[in-house]
Amino acid sequence: MLLKKPSRRWLSVLASTTIVLLNLNSTCLALPREQIEEIARQSTARIYGREGTVIGVETAGSVVLIARDGNTYYGLTNAHVVRETGDYFTLVTLDAQEHRVDPKQTKLLPNVDLAVVRFISDRNYPLIQLGDSDSLQIGQTIYLTGWLGGIMRYFNEGKLVEYTSQLTQEGLGLAYSNVSDKGMSGGSLLDEEGRLIGIHSARGRVTRNSEPKSSIAVGLGVPINTLIQLAPQAGLDPALITILNSASRPTH
Repeated sequence: MLLKKPSRRWLSVLASTTIVLLNLNSTCLALPREQIEEIARQSTARIYGREGTVIGVETAGSVVLIARDGNTYYGLTNAHVVRETGDYFTLVTLDAQEHRVDPKQTKLLPNVDLAVVRFISDRNYPLIQLGDSDSLQIGQTIYLTGWLGGIMRYFNEGKLVEYTSQLTQEGLGLAYSNVSDKGMSGGSLLDEEGRLIGIHSARGRVTRNSEPKSSIAVGLGVPINTLIQLAPQAGLDPALITILNSASRPTH
């Protein structure tokens, strides 16, 4: 993978936004697969192309709900999903409600395939809890979910194949064996405790050091710590970032 250092021009998000984090020092047990799938189902939304476009595989993507400020919700997705400007995008939450997303209020992180979208709603939607991608171990189980073609939610289990603490081109520092396809870009990567540890971006191939002449097909994603590192520089008040321990974790 090509390494490319990201520039220091960060996105701007409202300073009063609350991002939910886990206490990274707490000891948690792995959750059942069914419980992790339910966490993913509740917090992963669909996003469709702009008005006037043909809704289909090429214009569909996934969004993970990560924060709320009053009636304003913030979702994390890939920059390439929402990079095109136009009239608006439509985000569909787990209750099948459609929400308008204004491209002018969408924040793209430079040199990293991440973007923050926002929509307005007075309904209560579950937010994903953020994990620690720096604590990941090669070979550990991770879960991927996203909206296949913008039509069907797809959830599957895989293994972490490679992780680099230094950002690769467009920040794709995670490589994993999970199955993915078009429409799943922006989907959530969860660890065995149901925490968000990355955002799925693309499919690709990686070469292992032990076998330099061969490569394997993998999914590629952006580590969640990329967002965590940007949060203070994005104007987020650290006092509003809630640190949760295992005892205060909501039951799903």
